[in-house]
Amino acid sequence: MTEAEAFIRERYVGTLVDGHIKYVFKPHPKYSRWFGTHDDSEPEFGSDEWGLNDNARVYETVIATAKRAFGPVQTIRCGCAPEFDERTAVHAEVGTTYTMHFCDKFFKLPLFDASGSQVGAMAHEYTHYNAFYPGTADYLYGYQAVQTLAKEHRDEAVRNADNFEYFYTDTTPYETRRDSGGHAPVTR
Repeated sequence: MTEAEAFIRERYVGTLVDGHIKYVFKPHPKYSRWFGTHDDSEPEFGSDEWGLNDNARVYETVIATAKRAFGPVQTIRCGCAPEFDERTAVHAEVGTTYTMHFCDKFFKLPLFDASGSQVGAMAHEYTHYNAFYPGTADYLYGYQAVQTLAKEHRDEAVRNADNFEYFYTDTTPYETRRDSGGHAPVTR
């Protein structure tokens, strides 16, 4: 998650304006893919008004998730609670610091994959906890579905655990390259 932290911190570039630091958001296709378009009309990063708005939700959830994942207290439980079905890979006891239950499906997932993995499932669950910043919900699941959510309902995407899961595991090479004929740039 430290890579995700670095990425999100790099989005806010401080510049000196009239003797004060002003933070300007530096757009990136990875950000907009999972969280929609950054809203420049919302409170500025680091200002007194920064807090629970959509822009803050993305930044603060990424930072809080890293603190949760690398924190000293972890309680791991094998097996699902009866209320969870076979589609559940792992679930968090949100009111705890930090108890996770690993279900049978978890052990059948690949260790790492951009569209569903053990690493992604754990990242998803760590976003649910309320420590350091309010946790996420489960509005929608699925790799393609949450990309659409980011485009059409940003307010939910920035509060949806699957959007963060796929953000963390996204390995798309976003750099711009020239096509084989050396012509117009192609973004991958």
